[in-house]
Amino acid sequence: MTAAWKYRIGCIVLALVLALPAWGQQQPPFDLRILVDVSSDMAENDPDNLRLPAAHLLFELMPEGSRSGLWTFGRYVNMLVPYGTVNADWRQRARARAQEIGSPGFNSNIGGAFETASFDLDWSTGHNPKTYILLSDGLVNIEPDAAASRAERTRILEEIVPRLREHNSVIHTIALSEYKDRTFMEQVASQTGGLSAVAEHPEDMLALLMQILNISLGTQEEVGIDEDQRFLIDSTISEMTAAVFHEGDQNIVLISPSGERFEADNPPPHTQWVSTDNYDVITIRTPAAGEWQVEGTLGPQSRVTVVSELSLQLDAIPLNVGPGETIPLRAVMNDAEGQVTDSDFLDLMTVEASLLQEGEVRRTVSLQRGSPEFVGQLTMPSDAGSYQLRVEVDGQSFQRRRVFTLNVRQPLSAEVSAGEAAYEIRLYPNLPDIPAEVGRIVAQVTGPDGSTRLQAFERREAGHWSVEIEPFAGEGQYSAEVDVQFTGASRWTGGIQVAPVDLSFPGQAGMPVEVSTVAPVPVPEPEPESVPPVALEPVPSLDDLMAPQEPARPEPEPQPETVPAPETDADPVPAPEPEPEESAVPDLDTEPPPAEAVDWMPYLIAAGSGLAFVLVFYAIYRKFGGGRDDDDPRLHDELSRSQRAVLSEVEGKGAADDELDRELRAMAAGAPAASDIPTVSDVESEDELSVLDDDFDLESLGIGDDNEGEDGGAKQTAQDAPERQGGVDPLEQDDPFADDEFDISDDDIDDMLDDTLADDNRKDEEDKP
Repeated sequence: MTAAWKYRIGCIVLALVLALPAWGQQQPPFDLRILVDVSSDMAENDPDNLRLPAAHLLFELMPEGSRSGLWTFGRYVNMLVPYGTVNADWRQRARARAQEIGSPGFNSNIGGAFETASFDLDWSTGHNPKTYILLSDGLVNIEPDAAASRAERTRILEEIVPRLREHNSVIHTIALSEYKDRTFMEQVASQTGGLSAVAEHPEDMLALLMQILNISLGTQEEVGIDEDQRFLIDSTISEMTAAVFHEGDQNIVLISPSGERFEADNPPPHTQWVSTDNYDVITIRTPAAGEWQVEGTLGPQSRVTVVSELSLQLDAIPLNVGPGETIPLRAVMNDAEGQVTDSDFLDLMTVEASLLQEGEVRRTVSLQRGSPEFVGQLTMPSDAGSYQLRVEVDGQSFQRRRVFTLNVRQPLSAEVSAGEAAYEIRLYPNLPDIPAEVGRIVAQVTGPDGSTRLQAFERREAGHWSVEIEPFAGEGQYSAEVDVQFTGASRWTGGIQVAPVDLSFPGQAGMPVEVSTVAPVPVPEPEPESVPPVALEPVPSLDDLMAPQEPARPEPEPQPETVPAPETDADPVPAPEPEPEESAVPDLDTEPPPAEAVDWMPYLIAAGSGLAFVLVFYAIYRKFGGGRDDDDPRLHDELSRSQRAVLSEVEGKGAADDELDRELRAMAAGAPAASDIPTVSDVESEDELSVLDDDFDLESLGIGDDNEGEDGGAKQTAQDAPERQGGVDPLEQDDPFADDEFDISDDDIDDMLDDTLADDNRKDEEDKP
């Protein structure tokens, strides 16, 4: 294989590996699974069978190519609308099968419905995002008795829902009447980040389904409908969908900018028009630019969504927030080329955010122009409930709107249930960051005799806290007061107020009962005080530090000041108050936009794919083109053998340690005295220093070429060492310090030092005058 072919193969592998990140980032289709309660209780809770128009609306608004199915449940679970890809055929079959929705069941097997609809959790697609909509009253009722129903309710909250949450599932719950089990429906939704609400009227149901689709698919862009039921379509809009809600059977008329009138049986070109007794859904591709109008009595939830290159985008808005919380808002305009930064265009825009409840505006804030974005913040009310956040842009020649659902919820929900021998109190977190902020939870239980006992709540694996209370003082009436304290960094200072719980022993087993909780409005963070700028002295340079310094002159002594006598006749003139200086701290009212949340998964996939490419390419390179074509493996072998030969020749030829030691001592014995070696201090001129540098070498120490062997190596042995020192072995020479006269003990040395010091002291005393 030639080098050219090796290069081509490497390029092909490179192209294939680089394509892996794109494959890995492909988004799965939207997946919606609808669970409808058909138990006999629904005949009372949903007498108008709002479940049927709700299912029809979902069928119409589901995106093309998404995946969906509908399951009904009573005692048994039935897949009424087969799970499949949404298209025209699927919608037609779904409408026909949905007519069978009623109330023929005897029980309410909610747990079985979740398990049957989540059939693919263990498949390869098990972790793909999925959305569940539960239409029920929340009353778990299975055979054979109430104890089995209570156990099933606990199993759903502690096993089924957490497992669905771990598999990226979001559950939205809609009750068709006042909750039979409010806490259950709310916890099923809040544990997975879903919406929980009540739909008492048809328009409420349809509006909630629109909100759920907005939450699941991303908030759809809208244009506003004014009081005259007019809306503006600009030239950048390629498609519009008008969802017109009305009461009863009405003939809805759509009037184009040119004045043409269209109805369900006479739609405009490129239009899909679906009409029912409660709503009309009108989708027009390439609508004419200008002002459109709708004739008919429109419900407050009617809206017109659009698809356009010019779009309003906002940072993520949370679904569940606490009372009094402040959420930041940041809005930008995007077009086909990305974010719009044209100042002249942005100067024409006004952006407002409004908080609505039941169609009434509770508060409004104007977003201030930043650089290319508009920023602001909105504080939630202290009353819990469901709200809508509406952000509107008026660009004079165009309009855009986005609507978000906001649930203002207490941080914790509480419930108490009676068992055979004890009561259980549970606390559920309603906001995502609450578990990390809770410090401790205790219950002070008072018995019938007045004695008290403190019992601590324990955090359960499913995510809630619970405590069991037993009759420690015999039968009678007990009361429990729950105290919830948060960490110091929590915004919920002051804890949570939980209503006192009355417990009667012996108790009667039954379904859990909700206990009210109230949290104080969070304390806003104090604004930082303005700090005046601090003048810093200049740091001296290195040249200034190295320059000679003049001696410091003594400062003159301060002269006493002459204090004039006070004037009693004239009134003192007060000094003018200095004007406050402007703070160097920037204006805190305009906060910078919050950082956008970064999704790291695409980067991790790309990094892993890149690493795989490097490994694959390196393997191919080593396999086919790891070296030059003229490289000969035998040459490497020869070099290796030559290297090994040199090493084997060097090994064993060095002198032994005792021979080297003897040679060094011999060299030291023949070296000149230290006094004979010239030093730098003995040289009087630079010329002599240069001569010293040139002549001073190893020969001056007696270590010259005569110490080397014939081949230039230092191979002196024990036999030739005596000959180089005049035939005498230096090791056998007499030791000049071996005589007894030099044998001085340590005590003698100490005495000599003491005498010397004494003589020096005596001379110093004599020298003094």
